[in-house]
Amino acid sequence: MSRTVGIYLFEDVEVLDFAGPSEVFTTASRVHRRLHPQRPEPFLVFSIALTPAPVTARAGLRIVPDFQIDAHPDIDVLIVPGGVVTAELHKPEVLRWVARQAPPASAWPRCARALSSWRKPGCYKAGRSPRTGRTRPNSRRRFRRCR
Repeated sequence: MSRTVGIYLFEDVEVLDFAGPSEVFTTASRVHRRLHPQRPEPFLVFSIALTPAPVTARAGLRIVPDFQIDAHPDIDVLIVPGGVVTAELHKPEVLRWVARQAPPASAWPRCARALSSWRKPGCYKAGRSPRTGRTRPNSRRRFRRCR
């Protein structure tokens, strides 16, 4: 049985944050198809945006989404990439859509900054380096600890 992977696209999305996961899932399916041609692909990947209009990512790359948020296949895994998410956080229709996807889908924000932006207010990643345990410069300004 294939798992569907929906990647949400928005203006000023980071290219690597949506293209990287897309490449990983599609490559896994391609390798699986080569090794097991009679079995279904493990992942079906598609992009979703607020509207069907092309989305302009950071540095000007334009992407045409496969679906829009009010008409798309069921999603097993929802990836919300990083980028400039401020405008998206002020769009009630996007927030309602993400919330509606929560029960059936696993939400995978692509990076710590995206994760902290989509979490409830007051709950952010701690500002310590996992490697050294020291506080990162300027991290106290950007992150607060989850309680």
